[in-house]
Amino acid sequence: MKYTKPRKYVISLRYLYFALALCGIFIAALATSPAPSRAALKPPNPAYDGVLDRADCGFIRGEALDQNSPDEPIYVDIYDGTTLLATRLANLSLPHLVGTESENHGFLLITPSSLKDGRIHQISVKFGGTFIDLTATPQLIACSSSLFPTAVPQSTASGQGATWEQGVEFSSSMSGIITKIKFWRAAGEPEGNHVARIWTTSGTLLKVIIYLTNQRKGVYLAKRSRSTPQLQR
Repeated sequence: MKYTKPRKYVISLRYLYFALALCGIFIAALATSPAPSRAALKPPNPAYDGVLDRADCGFIRGEALDQNSPDEPIYVDIYDGTTLLATRLANLSLPHLVGTESENHGFLLITPSSLKDGRIHQISVKFGGTFIDLTATPQLIACSSSLFPTAVPQSTASGQGATWEQGVEFSSSMSGIITKIKFWRAAGEPEGNHVARIWTTSGTLLKVIIYLTNQRKGVYLAKRSRSTPQLQR
């Protein structure tokens, strides 16, 4: 019967324990690797930058970008109050942005007809999918607003054949532009043109508008020109 010394088994177990110890050290080193090594794989948080440049009855425009990823365009969400109007990709090169860092990060939305109802609407723009507002948000717009209804006047005044002037004072709760001036010509008024004047409350004459009328009664309309005065609230 062959006899085997137990000492060989003891040596083999020692080598096994040493190998296991090395594996344990290696696994522990991986588990405790420095945080910067893992963070380097994660993209940086967005650094949003943008502004609502203009909102009126023609269009809504501005620029938006992520400063940490300037070569990748981002989306913006355009709201009327709490109602989402549209989502636009800010990748346009608008004329007013040429030569700036936002040159290829513009967005533009033609003002929807739903906003042209004579009421005041609050327009705001947020970075896409967030609750973060662009600078200069919100802005108020009011399109097709009118001081008077379109109904025929129930009574009219008369100058008894003489030249006379009648006025009405009004104010605006928001800044805007006078786009149209209406004049009602009653039946029986003498022939000739009529003149409308726009004054400030301090007595400064802002605009003179001449209506080319005929003998027919009804509403005569003068549309704005480039020199039409703006209203300041």
